[in-house]
Amino acid sequence: MISITSLERYENDNSKGYKVEGKTSEPPVYYKLECGMNASDLEVGRRYKATEAVSSDETKILVIFDVHSDPKEIGINCDIESERTAARE
Repeated sequence: MISITSLERYENDNSKGYKVEGKTSEPPVYYKLECGMNASDLEVGRRYKATEAVSSDETKILVIFDVHSDPKEIGINCDIESERTAARE
């Protein structure tokens, strides 16, 4: 599960979408993500199912599930810009 802590739309760049920050609880991992326009459906403070994966171009991504009410929508793919554990604070 990931809790969304920050959601910010990129200024003057509609093609990229949103900067998203979030954290998992156990173990605590803090993520900075770059997400597409579908991230506008994310809610700060809400928890979502999420899993790390590798995209077809070998980019490490985080897939966030249960964002849309439409069951045909699987999830939102976000590029992982950075991640850190609480131990490295």
